[in-house]
Amino acid sequence: LTAILTGMRRGEILGLTWDKVNWVTKKIYVKQSLYKGKIITPKTKTSIRKIDMADELVRVLREWKLRCPITKEDFVFPSPEGSIPDPDNFIKRRFDPVIRKAGIDKIRFHDLRHTYASVLIAKNVPIKYIMNQMGHSSSQVTLDRYGHLMPEVHEKGVEALNSLFPEDKSIKCLAASL
Repeated sequence: LTAILTGMRRGEILGLTWDKVNWVTKKIYVKQSLYKGKIITPKTKTSIRKIDMADELVRVLREWKLRCPITKEDFVFPSPEGSIPDPDNFIKRRFDPVIRKAGIDKIRFHDLRHTYASVLIAKNVPIKYIMNQMGHSSSQVTLDRYGHLMPEVHEKGVEALNSLFPEDKSIKCLAASL
């Protein structure tokens, strides 16, 4: 749910600690990531960001915090033993079984990030907002990755051009008047 409702990368989710979840502002602060068993600073400045949380995610994370194993590092999603989560074990032991139980065809964890972007695009959320939430360096990066999900943009473009020429007048009439 966190991946679908935030667009966070796997390493960002597994490296997330409770002190980076702000219940009042409903934001998650991405300031670190899990990479090869170590907590690192994200590789780009734009990857360090604030992500808005949907009310449902706030509710689910509050419930999870009450059941979450307490760890020295205070991970939101620790290993079952309460240590640094292993990304491969996370996929094999937690993610894949949930996907199978839900009756969903095999998907990659990263596909949840694409789902997040797809949902926002389908709801006509401004591309600049999506870019910032996902930690992309520019809106061009977001458009290059997800622009194919916006067929209605093409339809609106044609509609705008068609509106220049009322049905009762042809382009010849317009050109002749120039």
